[in-house]
Amino acid sequence: MVGVLEGFGTIAVVVALGWVLAHLGVLDTAAQNLLSRLAFYVASPALLIVIMARTPISAIFSPNLVSSFGSVIVTVAIYLAIARWRWRAPLGEMVIGGLCAAYVNAGNLGLPIALYVLGDISLMAPTLLMQLLVLTPLAMALLDADARGQRPRLGPSLRRLVRNPITVGALIGILASLVRDRIPEVVLQPIQLVGNMAVPAMLIAFGISLRLGPRPGSGGSWGVTSGPSSGSSSSSSRWPRSASATCSSGCAARRSSRPR
Repeated sequence: MVGVLEGFGTIAVVVALGWVLAHLGVLDTAAQNLLSRLAFYVASPALLIVIMARTPISAIFSPNLVSSFGSVIVTVAIYLAIARWRWRAPLGEMVIGGLCAAYVNAGNLGLPIALYVLGDISLMAPTLLMQLLVLTPLAMALLDADARGQRPRLGPSLRRLVRNPITVGALIGILASLVRDRIPEVVLQPIQLVGNMAVPAMLIAFGISLRLGPRPGSGGSWGVTSGPSSGSSSSSSRWPRSASATCSSGCAARRSSRPR
């Protein structure tokens, strides 16, 4: 318990540092954008490459991945059933609502929590892979089809997928994991040095946004998605996903522990 509090305390201190720097005028919204872009385009992909290069492939495709898939399927199924039966929502709204219910912030918040609270940043890799390689292209294909009034096309979605730097970093990391014993440290060390910027940059940018960004409920995007389906989708992601993740991870762990 003390370790968990220390982990969240570490995260809170760095976020508070961003808030203070923004309050004092040392950093502004331009700095927030710079840190966010640096983390997204450079540091996070480098961090994923190093994490996966030093993680056995069996740990990436593990019961944790089964848990992620299981929790997403259960949560999206609950939301889609309600959205279809209760509101008769069209395809585009159901896709957006499903993402609101099941898509988690595995990057900007998941990576710091995995590192400082759970003590193993590789625990977030399966969830990132599942979201980047499965959920995102599927959702983009469905949204594109809804906008065009045509059948879903995976081609444009896959092209957008390979232009996402985090996805590219994850794919390179999987390849590196397959040959991890053959990669010299002299190659990984510069990548790790760049990747070490990811978590501090994310947290400081988050702190800046808390000081300079709009307050929750003050307008802006909150008014755009104020319908019943969006509100229920965000609230539906709280307990079903947690419960289903716990159940599916427990079942996967029991299966993996059985003698073969």
